[in-house]
Amino acid sequence: MVVSWKLMMKNGNNTQFCDKTDRSRLSRSCNNIITETESCMGFSCFPENAVAIASNGCGDQLVLLKEDSVYLEPVYLWCHETGELALVANKFSELARL
Repeated sequence: MVVSWKLMMKNGNNTQFCDKTDRSRLSRSCNNIITETESCMGFSCFPENAVAIASNGCGDQLVLLKEDSVYLEPVYLWCHETGELALVANKFSELARL
């Protein structure tokens, strides 16, 4: 079963993390987030309640943090060398303005 992950954008459009429009898009969206998050779990300092949504290509990740069963709105930068989290945006929709 494939789960479609979505974040609501400010303008009301959905950004899909699991884009099922074709096989190519599916593998580039959902699988990359799952794979990136799983690979980050190999670092002892990766937060257990985080999901990696973007990479800078050097190991650092943009992450969302989960509280109970809900992912919170703030987006953080996780530093793979130190394990530190830095607030990047209060909402996912603010990332486009950075």
